[in-house]
Parts: sequence; C-alpha cells; structure tokens
Amino acid sequence: MIFKKISGYFIGQVRPYGAKTWETVTGRCKLANLAIGKAARSMRQSDDRVRVVFVDSRGWPYTRTVVEVKRTELEGCRLERV
Repeated sequence: MIFKKISGYFIGQVRPYGAKTWETVTGRCKLANLAIGKAARSMRQSDDRVRVVFVDSRGWPYTRTVVEVKRTELEGCRLERV
C-alpha cells in the first residue's frame, strides 16, 4: 500500500494567561522550527503558552498540534533569528 505525501503548512499560535482560545501570530511556514521561533518572538507579556499547529491542505477537518511550550520553559532558551 502506497501512501501519498502529506502536504500542508505550520502556523504559530499564542495563548494569554487564563484564556481558552489561541491567537494565530504567524503566517504559513514550511518548517515547525520557523513557526515556533516566530511565535515565541512575538509573545507579549500577557501570553502564557506558544504552540505550533500543522494544517493539512488535503481537506482534513482537523489540525494536529506539533509542539506546545509554556513561557517558563522558553525563558531559559535563547532563540536564534532565522
């Protein structure tokens, strides 16, 4: 059985403290590394979490969360600009 290549893109999102909804802060990115970097650099003081979501362009009705990180885990890291 041969599977077709999955095509899609990654988007970066942030969530403020206590909020239940996510805000998309990046456009379409080809790599998850680019999306997490852009989203982390665009975090405001009120934002608690950042995540990267894969959106399938074949028409699937759901998205897949690739990575989700808390602000406390990001503070020890130095993000490099790509």
